[in-house]
Amino acid sequence: MDILHLPSGRSAKDVATEYLKGMKRMFDTAVKEHLGAQNIDHLPIDFWLTVPASWSEKAKMLTKPAATDAGFATRSIDRIMLISEPEAAAQLALKSSLHRVEDFVKPKAGVMICDCGGGTVDITTYEVEETQPTLKLREIAVGAAGKCGGTFVDRNLYRLLSQRFGDAFTSLDTQQIGPGSLFMDQFELKKKDFSMQTPSKRAHRLVLHMPQLQLTMKTAKYYEKRSSSILLTQEDYKMLFDPVVDMIIGLVQDQVNQVRKKGECPIESIVLVGGFGSSPYLKERLTEWSETRGIRLTTPITGA
Repeated sequence: MDILHLPSGRSAKDVATEYLKGMKRMFDTAVKEHLGAQNIDHLPIDFWLTVPASWSEKAKMLTKPAATDAGFATRSIDRIMLISEPEAAAQLALKSSLHRVEDFVKPKAGVMICDCGGGTVDITTYEVEETQPTLKLREIAVGAAGKCGGTFVDRNLYRLLSQRFGDAFTSLDTQQIGPGSLFMDQFELKKKDFSMQTPSKRAHRLVLHMPQLQLTMKTAKYYEKRSSSILLTQEDYKMLFDPVVDMIIGLVQDQVNQVRKKGECPIESIVLVGGFGSSPYLKERLTEWSETRGIRLTTPITGA
């Protein structure tokens, strides 16, 4: 079942433009809130937009006209600048750490940025060359990227429920089970909190009415008719997460191997950023992996 696809008659640029229009509205609101009545009509603005490291040059270049169509840099004095997501994350994460007590950003240290978003995971490794007067980084390994972000946990959910309930699930329309539906909002809340730190035998309920479902000995294990709820155990959630987390750890391991093979400074720290990077379970698995290799895992205080 394809849950993430372009709307009929819309190109990727069209969808990106709509998204960027929303960002532009948020920017305009923020400017008014922070600057009030100050006139910025003659103030040049550089708009920095992040793009996945794995994108092709063509995709990156399409971002600029999409941003212009959305209302960014419509004046001749403004500019649209592109920066890769890992590089932007590195700058924010490492600069924020310079002001923390447990300062881990030291010259000649190897630092990996693991940027886990919704669709992609981008990994880049840097040597910290300087921290004063400004932060200066040198990329010491070819960046890695993989399609193993948070939405792939969602895909695993759809696959599992399709296997368990068949047409009773797959025949439901996207308003009921697609992104942004009440059903997926319920799942997203649980997904954000999922952890194996506290074992639980109780099933988690996701309310979903499936009129075509025939209750049998098999389906009754996974569906509670009284509450019209799908039942997912802690082990079910682990099964949804593990293939995705395993891929991320594989990318991290490949990056460590590449740095070692090139004879660069060893990686001392991994900075976990991005929306999916806040997943407690992902942190648990990566922490376990890192500690056995003498590498420190950290998350920016800013929550980047």
